[in-house]
Amino acid sequence: MILDKLITLTIEEDDMYPSIQAKIWSHVGQVSDLLDIVLDCFIKRSVLGGLGSLQAEILADTAVALASSNALLFSRKVIGRLCRLIEKTCLSPTPTLEQHLIWDDIAILLRYLLMLSFNNSLDVASHLPFLFHIVTLLVSTGPLTLRASTHGLVINILHSLCTCSQPQFSDETQRVLRLSLAEFSLPKFYALFGLSKVKSASVIAFRTGIIRQQQQQQHSSQILPQDKQQQQPQQQQQPQQILTGRSMTITNTYSPTIEQSERMSLTSLETITDTLLELMEACMNDIPDCEWLAQWQELAKRFAFQFNPALQPRAIIVYGCISKTTSDREIKTLLRILVKALESFSDIDLIDSIIMCLTRLLPLLSPESKIHKFMFWIALSILQLEETQLYASGLALLEQNLHTLDHMLSLFENTSAHQQQTLEKIMMDAREPLEWQFKQLDASMGLSFKSNFNFALVGHLIKGKKK
Repeated sequence: MILDKLITLTIEEDDMYPSIQAKIWSHVGQVSDLLDIVLDCFIKRSVLGGLGSLQAEILADTAVALASSNALLFSRKVIGRLCRLIEKTCLSPTPTLEQHLIWDDIAILLRYLLMLSFNNSLDVASHLPFLFHIVTLLVSTGPLTLRASTHGLVINILHSLCTCSQPQFSDETQRVLRLSLAEFSLPKFYALFGLSKVKSASVIAFRTGIIRQQQQQQHSSQILPQDKQQQQPQQQQQPQQILTGRSMTITNTYSPTIEQSERMSLTSLETITDTLLELMEACMNDIPDCEWLAQWQELAKRFAFQFNPALQPRAIIVYGCISKTTSDREIKTLLRILVKALESFSDIDLIDSIIMCLTRLLPLLSPESKIHKFMFWIALSILQLEETQLYASGLALLEQNLHTLDHMLSLFENTSAHQQQTLEKIMMDAREPLEWQFKQLDASMGLSFKSNFNFALVGHLIKGKKK
């Protein structure tokens, strides 16, 4: 096939590389009907080489030439493909995204996005909700280089927003964007992206395994005496021959088994999402009838309410952070997911994410909702699990529930008008339909809310603190 031969030429002909980019691929990019076919070929060859391979990096760079004639169309195709691939993982979910069969495709397309993000070839203003959606689902995922790529993508998105001519942002919005651009380069944000041990994310993002291997081979060749090099068996010399050119057969040095990745913290994801939301809202103030947030909410909600151990906890966290309204129906859906997660108790992150999400959504729930009174007992039930990881989120849910109830009913005002509306009376009335089940919980904890409500409540808090 002609396209395959052109791709091979691009990879192998080092001296002709700039000319091939300018004379061939930039013109191919002008033919919109060919873009899907070309992109298919690029991805197949990139996956064949593997994440971090020389050919994958060359083709990611070549994608920029393809986009030069029609950045909006090409970037939309790449972003759309990546979103569909991520959604496809829900059909055959795995515990982590890196274990999925299409992980290499996802990781390579993320590298494509990084390359396209330079000089705003992603047309950020047209795709911001989708880009933020991708970032929140893939942040701190994969080997170190890919984590640095996600960080670099965010930096380039912010830079594009700062420098784009359309839409035009106010001075205040520009100030927020520049401040965030500087903030994302701080070590504390490196840690949020799983880069706590990295001094420069940009250096890591473009550190290719082939270069490291070439340097190691060249170094060892210089150390060995000339006569010993000649005496080496032929099979030991072959790797050096493979690594000395722009070869396609190289080791995938970005494999997750080589680098020990840092575990993604849900609180880190909360911080990242809150920061991205602040940026989006600042930009939306300057754009009439902007639908960015609604689009992002829809994307997050789609993943939050379907089973996928690798992504569902993340989507639930994002959904809680960016939601501006909620309903009894959505809260009940989350509670059903929570019940199923508690039955198996195999995914603590999922349980934790739901509790954190509920904490965010409670203030948005209608004051007339009956769920408020029951949420107190849900939070206490979480504390009764005596799971260390869940204590902080369970306590935060309890605190938010009490704040919400106090705002609605003025529970803690010490006046005669509110003596009948004590916390104990309201909560004990609310738990009456499930009294038999709660008695069993009380017995297992050795604390009785019916005998002494305040003592039992404090007892739960102290038990959690000791753990």
